[in-house]
Amino acid sequence: MSAASFDTAAGPASWKQTLESMPYLPITLIAVAGHMMLFGMLTPVMALYAQSFAVPDWQIGLMITVFAAGRLAADLPAGHATTRIGFRPLLGFGMLLCSVGALMGALAPDYVILLVGRALQGIGSGLFITAAMIYLAKRSDYRSRGKVMSLFQGATLIGGAFGPSVGGLSAAFFGLSGPFYVAAVIGLISGLLPLMLFKEVENKQIAAHPPTGSMFRLMLILPFLCVLLANFGFFLTRTAGQWQMIPLLADQRYAIGPDQLGFAMSMSAVANLAALPVAAWLVDRAPRAAIITFSLLATAAALVGIALAPDPTMLLVGLVAIGLATGIGGPAIGAYAVDVTPPGQQGMTMGVLRFAGDFGYLVGPLAIGVVVGASHIGYDGGLLLNAALLVSFAAVFILAGRELLFKRPHALSHPNQTRRTTMTERIWDKYLEEEDKAVFAASGFGALAEWGKRPALLIIDVNYAFCDEKPTPILESIKKWRTSCGEYAWEAMPVLQTLIETCRGKGIPIIYTTGTQRPDKWDAGSWAWKSSRRKQEAAAAAPLLTSDGLDGNEIVAEIAPGPRDIVIHKQKPSGFAGTPLTSYLQLLGCDSVIVTGTTTSGCVRATVLDAFSLNYRVTVVEDGCFDRAQANHAINLCDMHAKYANVLPSQEVVAHLNTLSQGMYDLPSGSGMSQVAAE
Repeated sequence: MSAASFDTAAGPASWKQTLESMPYLPITLIAVAGHMMLFGMLTPVMALYAQSFAVPDWQIGLMITVFAAGRLAADLPAGHATTRIGFRPLLGFGMLLCSVGALMGALAPDYVILLVGRALQGIGSGLFITAAMIYLAKRSDYRSRGKVMSLFQGATLIGGAFGPSVGGLSAAFFGLSGPFYVAAVIGLISGLLPLMLFKEVENKQIAAHPPTGSMFRLMLILPFLCVLLANFGFFLTRTAGQWQMIPLLADQRYAIGPDQLGFAMSMSAVANLAALPVAAWLVDRAPRAAIITFSLLATAAALVGIALAPDPTMLLVGLVAIGLATGIGGPAIGAYAVDVTPPGQQGMTMGVLRFAGDFGYLVGPLAIGVVVGASHIGYDGGLLLNAALLVSFAAVFILAGRELLFKRPHALSHPNQTRRTTMTERIWDKYLEEEDKAVFAASGFGALAEWGKRPALLIIDVNYAFCDEKPTPILESIKKWRTSCGEYAWEAMPVLQTLIETCRGKGIPIIYTTGTQRPDKWDAGSWAWKSSRRKQEAAAAAPLLTSDGLDGNEIVAEIAPGPRDIVIHKQKPSGFAGTPLTSYLQLLGCDSVIVTGTTTSGCVRATVLDAFSLNYRVTVVEDGCFDRAQANHAINLCDMHAKYANVLPSQEVVAHLNTLSQGMYDLPSGSGMSQVAAE
């Protein structure tokens, strides 16, 4: 493959590839369906059950309000928590909290306890559904995300469709509290499923101090703000348009009863479900921004049609149209949000996305209702207002994200990741003269080598001496740690976390390197020749330690090794020099290495050259490496890409890792060890 043809993106993944890369997808979807059934079965009896406590009519609505508020409060914390404790606890205990809330409702002696139970259900729902979305976003890639998000939406629809019927039967047999008892059982089963069967290895050693400014940085990404507006609009339409204005209009204009309206809404849900196979195919092939824009405009058009409908038949047609439009757009929302945000930020991304949706869910009925009541525009006017909001959100999408409207999923990458079509569109481009570019093109350097079949992930020297304890301006950080890369190290940390989580989930070996030396520094050898501060360190009365008393060679907590990972201590730049790295790679049966870490121009480059010399296929993760000097970083990436390795952005590396089979390696068991260290 020539230097002028760097397009390595593959087409959409097949269903088989998707399931092989996500073995716990069925468990997650079953739990999602159980979650939706739990809440769906309460809807037929909530108002009647509240009335049984002899509360005023205005307090009945609190059953929905406190639930929505609880879920809203849990969305963002859930996004943070997945990076600290993993998916399984949130999936399991989120549903168990829903079960406890349902049981409290069934046994409630008064209305206050019932509302407390509903609030607990909201919190549990927020924890569970956000964690589920983050898991699906992290474990899928741009080739399969449309399918995965369509399956997620399908699970919610199926659970929601069966819920009301089960709830009605439970009420008929056991009274108004019956659905709450049955919901508690369903919540218990749905919570135990991931706790007992979800065995995927997760990175539970994420730092207590993640990179700062994550939320702020997300909110500076214009396409992400657009998708937040779209998600807000869709959730607002569900509660304000479909659940509030349309039933009121149907009763006022056509005197349609609950049975007929229920049939119409069921047809809308069927249309939504029927659209999902099309969405699964479309979202992995067509530009996702264009799909979302179309869905917003089509939903708005359906709302206008219902507002102006001359007869009940047109109202039914409009509801079916809403089902089709949102069925197409729903899976694109989650997929697009992950497309346009940085690697390693899926937790925060999905937490904020859920928050925007739940905020629309909560404020939509209140806001539209207040406007309708205050302005006397009528229920049809409320629908037209809803439609106008969706059109305005689509306009924002078109104007702010117009450059993405025609980009297909395989052509998308995060704005900080450069799409590769030629040698001159890379991070090193600005450092090359025209003659340099011509030389690369004429000589054939920079061709992409094939992937190896059995890779290992190498993380080179990501320790406190090179990173400091937190993101710090490099000139400030170097005052203490002379080898520090300052804030540049922390820009790569989310990328490394994503790669580590992916490899642990697939059972791919992870090998760390870090330095080691005698306390008297005698074994520094040639290191002492090129740094004037080496002699100061050797003469120091005490070693340089972190604020927690850790040695500078300690690997930073944000990417701390797990018990099944391998740690190699080295004294020279290359991870191979005087270490058992080659022996371990042979023992694991590896034919390739994926190299990350620091410094790009030093230890990373030395390791890459030795791996190349030993006939390993080498990939360097462009945004997973860092250096003190950015010119050194860029030019060394350029040289390695030209002759020794494929230098690729993390998004493509993760996508490739997700295509590999699970359980290919005989990894260390990790039994009785906090980490594996090879001296």
